[in-house]
Amino acid sequence: MPDVPRSSRFALRLTHVLAGLLTWSVSLAQTATPLPTLIEESVRQNPDVAVARARVAAADARIAPAGALDDPMAEAGIVNAPLAPFSLRREEMTMQMLGLSQRVPFPGKRGLRTDVARGDAEALRATALDTRDQVLR
Repeated sequence: MPDVPRSSRFALRLTHVLAGLLTWSVSLAQTATPLPTLIEESVRQNPDVAVARARVAAADARIAPAGALDDPMAEAGIVNAPLAPFSLRREEMTMQMLGLSQRVPFPGKRGLRTDVARGDAEALRATALDTRDQVLR
């Protein structure tokens, strides 16, 4: 290319490079995954988002039991029974006990416990949305 001016050679090389870049970008655009699909995949596969969702589910599961009554208590016992020979009637001080009890909270406490559990679930739900938004950013 001795008879072609230097500026023409540069323009020819630049044209070849630009044509190659254009071809490459067109082929890349045809095979690229759309952005909404990538965003959906990143939110679905992110472990931080999964942990946040699991915490929300656990908090939601704690709402109903928060307002429940405590478990009833049953007790049975023997006091002052002679060991040898074993008899419940031989000693006057022998006592047999059988009991059943239920703790009843002060009125309104069960509703407050439910409200607190519901508030905790809402706070964790907001935290989960924040985590999702961080992944989206």
